[in-house]
Amino acid sequence: MNKRAARILILFLVFAASVGVFTHLMSHETTENATDLDAASLPVLYMKTADTTVNRMYGYRQEMNGVTTRENLTPLPTDRSLTLEIDAKGQKIKNVTYTVESTDGGALIENSVLKSFDEDGSYLKADFQLETAILMNQEYTLKLEVAYGNGQSAWYYTRIVQRNGVEVGDYLAYTQMFAQTCLDKTQAEALVPQLEPDETGDNSSFLNVNIHSSLDQISWGSLAPTIVQQPVQQIKEANETTTSITQEYMISAQDENGQTEYYTVSEFYRMRESDGEIILLDFERSAQQIFDPELGVLTKSGINLGVTGEDTKYVTNTAGDIVAFVVNGDLWCYNRSANKTIRVFSFRENGSMDEREQHGEHDVNIVRVDDAGDVTFVVYGYMNRGNHEGEVGAAVYYYRAERNVATEEIFVPADISYEMLKKQLDRLSYVNKQREMYLYLNENLCKVDIETGTTTVVRESIPEDCFVVSESQESIAWMDADNASSAMNITVMNLESGETQRFAADDGQKIRALGFINEDFVYGMANDSDILKDISGNEVFAMHTVRIVSIDGNVKKEYHQDGYYVTGVSISDGLLELDRVVRQENGYADAPEDHIMNGEQQSQELVTGRLATVDDRREQQFLLEFSTSGKTQSLLTLTPKYIYSTLRTDLTMSYETGSAELYYVYGKGKLIAILSSPAEAVQLADENVGVVLNSSQSYVWERGNRQQGMRLDETTMPSGFQSASLDENVLKESLGDDYELLNLTGCTREEILYMISSGYGVVVKTGANESLLLTGYDIFGNSWLYNPATGETTALSDDDSDALFAQNGNVFISYIKKVKIE
Repeated sequence: MNKRAARILILFLVFAASVGVFTHLMSHETTENATDLDAASLPVLYMKTADTTVNRMYGYRQEMNGVTTRENLTPLPTDRSLTLEIDAKGQKIKNVTYTVESTDGGALIENSVLKSFDEDGSYLKADFQLETAILMNQEYTLKLEVAYGNGQSAWYYTRIVQRNGVEVGDYLAYTQMFAQTCLDKTQAEALVPQLEPDETGDNSSFLNVNIHSSLDQISWGSLAPTIVQQPVQQIKEANETTTSITQEYMISAQDENGQTEYYTVSEFYRMRESDGEIILLDFERSAQQIFDPELGVLTKSGINLGVTGEDTKYVTNTAGDIVAFVVNGDLWCYNRSANKTIRVFSFRENGSMDEREQHGEHDVNIVRVDDAGDVTFVVYGYMNRGNHEGEVGAAVYYYRAERNVATEEIFVPADISYEMLKKQLDRLSYVNKQREMYLYLNENLCKVDIETGTTTVVRESIPEDCFVVSESQESIAWMDADNASSAMNITVMNLESGETQRFAADDGQKIRALGFINEDFVYGMANDSDILKDISGNEVFAMHTVRIVSIDGNVKKEYHQDGYYVTGVSISDGLLELDRVVRQENGYADAPEDHIMNGEQQSQELVTGRLATVDDRREQQFLLEFSTSGKTQSLLTLTPKYIYSTLRTDLTMSYETGSAELYYVYGKGKLIAILSSPAEAVQLADENVGVVLNSSQSYVWERGNRQQGMRLDETTMPSGFQSASLDENVLKESLGDDYELLNLTGCTREEILYMISSGYGVVVKTGANESLLLTGYDIFGNSWLYNPATGETTALSDDDSDALFAQNGNVFISYIKKVKIE
């Protein structure tokens, strides 16, 4: 080797060594900055009702939007007295400022400061009384600002309502009894009269148990659990007729090897009281296992995630030997080649029973897993602990497998509840490789630069029914229209490349975005003359052609059959199922379904998930199975360190209602939907034994809360209703500014009787050119109809009225009084 070559080699080796040392030092420095998640520090609050501690409240670091924080309900007695309990969690409590305000925050009713507290066991207690009278049957927000520690504050929320005849003590005792009784097979026999077992009951999984399940299933089958964290009831709804309560707790069970499994349990009860006895109207229970890799989870074909749902999220790398999955709010990664699991993210501390760590109002979106085992993911919702404890928002993380460190890249704060946030981020929360985050917020497509925290609105005002997203969230499409039936153009965008493709309808046609098969776009075309309304006024968007196209616009598959129209599609595993109709003289009639496959055969998945009954004790469990076999023992488990970021966006995710009236559907203790149609809201609430509230959070409709009979005087109603007009403009004009018109077309007679019970008449279509005013009903099932042409009121049986109303499209129009809180 000559001297010149030797010098070059030496310089290269020195350079390589320098790079190695620098990289090691940087890696060491970065790892040294990594820490564990900070422990939870916020106090926990409760309300005491009927001598029972209820309505556990977790603290927020900032004031929240009152419309969205509808977490529980505290009934207000006639003397307006309340009892607050505080689990200080080691903090010094200085005072509590309580504020009563309208749920939209627009009106302040009362505020005061609580400075003295009594000791009540392990809690601090304060009794106080509201001085200001509030409207009956109207919800208000009770906001509690707790000053603690060294000048720190946290905010807590509950709803209060004052209603006649509401007593919840017996209901609270019943739910406590029910949960305890289910743990003893012998005592559980006493529950038989309250249950309704039938063929609809699911007796195969502890994840889905309800009032129709068998007694054996309701009493935990062969699991033999023990409660390790006691239930705390959350009062969700309470009226003169029914009360709905949820409770959450934790159980443990022993496996075949004597090892301990843990499960979180959530239960929903809906009850009424009759002659001093509690009648169970509805019951649902879901038990989900906390994943523990030390419980022998490996199988010959993959890994057993335990008792969890079919909708369990999991994402694999391209090689198919690494899979990330989310179970019970925890993000795990299993590397089959290295035979190790990593608990990539969890608010839980091993062995801890702290209820703050178990609070489940957060979720994880797995964006991608690369072949090195690195994982990009988004944690969104309420932050139980860590540097964002008590905040609601979305944190972007990047887990580096080689260093076993999860780095927070950016935090996007929010002032809305987890339920509201989830409805938006479940739709879209994608992070591309260019370090850009895409969000769909308040009908706007937003892009967040993760390097700078700045936010750009890519597209404004995309109605929800005009926006579709692929399963991976990598591809999106929006219709350039005010609604899904009037679009002339569609824009498709790939969020990795930023490329867009535009599709346009021909003259005399409309175009509709239907979804994605993987990243291939599906859309349909309809002639204007084929877009009709049925007898109930519901639009039928009859598409003559459906196409599957690639991002570059090439048509991969086209569906068209003469005489048949497609009205909707469902997409699953590369298969497109088509709902079809045929044209008739007066509209459309249903036709047999059809289906098409995507133009190209999809590659076989390297990792698949399925439910299976592995053993009778735990019943159905969720298995991840690989295409190749692997080790079944000596599994290594790692827990990473975390690096916090101080970078926050210039955006705060909020909830904007705009000028349109919206209807909030709550059922089974959860926010089900936010809709613009009161009729759709009522039907959805009926299906979910729930309630409907409007934008001012006034009750529009409640399942089961109506009197046995009611007769109204039509002469006291607005003139438009006295004349039984079906012209909405006429009706609105007669209502003035004091009332809100409700078009309830499509509801059933049983559903609209609530309006009569609440004192509001209902205009109903009874013929091609005839409409009458429904003014009453009785205990025998008769409906009372007023005819403005004759001035007479006549009774019609339930069967006859149901047939008459349905024959004419179930067209119902009613109204409610607007509540003004000052």
